[in-house]
Amino acid sequence: VKEKTNTQGKKEANKGKPQQPTRKPPRSAAVTVTAKEGLSYADILRQAREKISLHELGIEASKIRKGINGGLIIEIPGNNGVQKANDLANKLKEILPDDVRINRPTIRSDMRIVGLDESITKEEIRSRIADLGGCNEDEIKVGEIRWRPNGLGNIWIQCPLCVANTIMKTGKIKVGWTVARAEILTPRPLQCYRCWEIGHVRYSCTSSTDRSQHCYKCGSSTHRALECVATAPKCIICEEKGLSSNHRLGSPVCNMIKNTTR
Repeated sequence: VKEKTNTQGKKEANKGKPQQPTRKPPRSAAVTVTAKEGLSYADILRQAREKISLHELGIEASKIRKGINGGLIIEIPGNNGVQKANDLANKLKEILPDDVRINRPTIRSDMRIVGLDESITKEEIRSRIADLGGCNEDEIKVGEIRWRPNGLGNIWIQCPLCVANTIMKTGKIKVGWTVARAEILTPRPLQCYRCWEIGHVRYSCTSSTDRSQHCYKCGSSTHRALECVATAPKCIICEEKGLSSNHRLGSPVCNMIKNTTR
């Protein structure tokens, strides 16, 4: 009788367990160019082409397309695309005026860490995730720890996709004396922060309704969410559609969100 190898034993032990979801990293790096209203992207691009040599930066292939906000996205494929994109972004910042914003966007992932003991702080979690992912702490966003009736806490985090994929190889993270569970959250749908509807952004919004000054927690137009003292949430989008509205806009129970993720 053949003895089972460690690998075979692990495979059998993991049979029936749900696979931890991960997302594939992008095949190219990107630089975004966003200009103030009234500036010409054609002029900006001409100026960049006159003063920057892609060949000197080692960029032999690039692709330019329009972003959903009307800005430019310069995509740089290849194994060294990240470094080349960083170099290009730095050059663009040097030659373009201050009213042209240059960014190096990275695909990010939302996660939930579950099962934290009460001695753990959100600063510890940020530091631990940065160590595991090999990134800077300022690349990690963390929410507040929410304590459950069982005495354990959950926390929302957002980090670069590559960091999330590293953590999800085990689906666990050790913080202090606790081994907590990590979960990937479903990506939020595209949402306009002018009219609050799903499927587009402010740049392409054609709605006559402007809710940008409303509180997304209770729907009031007299204050913003940071100043909200309402004891009960209310989603004005669901209320206007005759649906249950006793929840915060965009929360997991929001009908607007549920209808787009089915």
